[in-house]
Amino acid sequence: EGNIPEVFQLDIFSGELTALVDLDYEDRPEYILVIQATSAPLVSRATVHVRLLDRNDNPPVLGNFEILFNN
Repeated sequence: EGNIPEVFQLDIFSGELTALVDLDYEDRPEYILVIQATSAPLVSRATVHVRLLDRNDNPPVLGNFEILFNN
């Protein structure tokens, strides 16, 4: 939970949230960020859930195998 340094960036003018690195489901399937906006004396918070989809982004790996043909 919380922002892991240098993973996400929030543009304070547009509110656009950007990933600064490639995100991988196998490393971490979800990020939970707490965004806080302050305009003294007011404070507002929002929780953002970033859920990644599991995509087959790795090439298949084949072990040693044998192919037999019967005639």
